[in-house]
Amino acid sequence: MAEIFDRRAVSRAFAHPQGTAALAATMRQTSAASDVARAQVPWCELRALEASLALLRSVKGLDYVELPRSEECCGFGGLFSVKYPELSVSMGEAKREAVIASQADVLASGDASCLMHIEGLFRKRDPHGSTKFMHLAEILASDG
Repeated sequence: MAEIFDRRAVSRAFAHPQGTAALAATMRQTSAASDVARAQVPWCELRALEASLALLRSVKGLDYVELPRSEECCGFGGLFSVKYPELSVSMGEAKREAVIASQADVLASGDASCLMHIEGLFRKRDPHGSTKFMHLAEILASDG
């Protein structure tokens, strides 16, 4: 997606009911302590991550906040959550706590499964919580 948009050409504005939104981003990366969750991030994925973050930072009205432990996987990818449900929930809870610690109003990701997993854990604890979950494309498509 980042290759389609020229980050210098992004002129979108991000509207948020409380004014300027703090935003934390999560991307699919795995560096958890468990061998079953450890993987190398290929250089091309790292470039895509950097390009996606550059796009987010270029959106007017959006305050990007670095998500604590953003390099850690949320624990949901592929069959991982089926084979290791307890570990998957534990990793997701760590990500949920990181989002809370960031004080962001919105969690953005380029990975829909990460968003679904983390939002599910948020909604399980607080079905009417105020944190929003948005795909990077939704933010880039917003008209402000």
